[in-house]
Amino acid sequence: MHPHGMVAMLMDEYNAALRLALRHMTRGVIVLSAENRVLLANDRIHSLFGLDAGLPLEGISLHGLLTLIGDAVGWPAERVARIHANHEQWQAIGESHTVDHRYDDGTTLRIHYHPQPDRGAVLTYEDVTAEVRLAELLAAHDTKADHFRSDILDSTMAIAGTAGGMRALCDEADEAALATTACVARLAVSSEDSRVAMEDASHTAGRMSTVMAGIVEDLRDAAAMTATALAETRHSQTVFDALVRHADGIVSVLDSIRSLASQSRLLALNAAIEAARAGDAGRGFGVVAQEVKSLSDQTAFAASSIAETITDVRRAVAEVIDASSAVEARLDTINARTAAIRTTVTVQQTRAGSVVEVIDRTATLAETIRSNVETLEHHVIHLTETMGQARSGFIDVEMQTSNLIDSSRRFMAAHLG
Repeated sequence: MHPHGMVAMLMDEYNAALRLALRHMTRGVIVLSAENRVLLANDRIHSLFGLDAGLPLEGISLHGLLTLIGDAVGWPAERVARIHANHEQWQAIGESHTVDHRYDDGTTLRIHYHPQPDRGAVLTYEDVTAEVRLAELLAAHDTKADHFRSDILDSTMAIAGTAGGMRALCDEADEAALATTACVARLAVSSEDSRVAMEDASHTAGRMSTVMAGIVEDLRDAAAMTATALAETRHSQTVFDALVRHADGIVSVLDSIRSLASQSRLLALNAAIEAARAGDAGRGFGVVAQEVKSLSDQTAFAASSIAETITDVRRAVAEVIDASSAVEARLDTINARTAAIRTTVTVQQTRAGSVVEVIDRTATLAETIRSNVETLEHHVIHLTETMGQARSGFIDVEMQTSNLIDSSRRFMAAHLG
């Protein structure tokens, strides 16, 4: 056989074996020439990109291949152009590149670009969808595990902290309840003292009201006696006025008596003169005239004495009238003040009655408060007991929470890594 024929036959056998190998490879393989044309493409390329199984790919350009793939998977022209630019950049750099390309349906292809100096490049396409999804699931699992770890630990620690805080609050509430019990006890004593004081005040107010009633009666009697004295004083004033009038009448009479005495004296003088003229015959008549004159002088003197006495009487009566007027004015003042005091005492008596009623109601209220305080004391004691039970319960919660934290840590160490 001719050597060239032998070489051709060997090349045919080599190519047939290479195609068989390419058909059975799980990765898609494309061999590009230095001019970016497809030299070889296995069947996996068709299945990966949804190309027709009988569609020949050898000999077409890289841009033509990407256009076919874009049509098959639904890429727009801009995306095809961008992918083609990436391949040209890889070729220009001349270094290997690996990139994961995610399709819209969720499929992920891992593309490896292997440059062959002066001979083009080899592109391999590996479906790593399951691997990527597994990695994503593992990452999500790790994230959830971290969240679970964080949530469990945070929750248990929060529960423990809350239980501790509630236990502390129970301790504080217990102390407050004890202090409240002491305060309630003191309040009960104070309420009892208040009730007793109110009863004493009620009795005192009652006695005061009775005393005021007696004072009012005494003031009424005093007012009556003052009115009587005032009436008698006014009657005395009338009597004194009449006495003054009678004295004035007596003075008029005395004036008449003095006038008569003067006339008698003049008559006796004339009689004495006539008796002297008569001589011995008129001597007896002269004696009579002398006696008449003496009697007239005595009458005049007596009238003057009576007039002086009447003047003294009038002066005394005037003084008595002035004193009586002063007494009357004072009696009027006393009567007015007595009436005002009686009115004031009556008002105070009414108020005292109202005070008694208020004190009685206050005493009743104090008794109600004392009863309520006793009930409150029982409730506070019950609350103290309940808070003690709650504190014990929170201590148990703290212990159980501590056990839960330890169990959670062991579980996460064993199952979550």
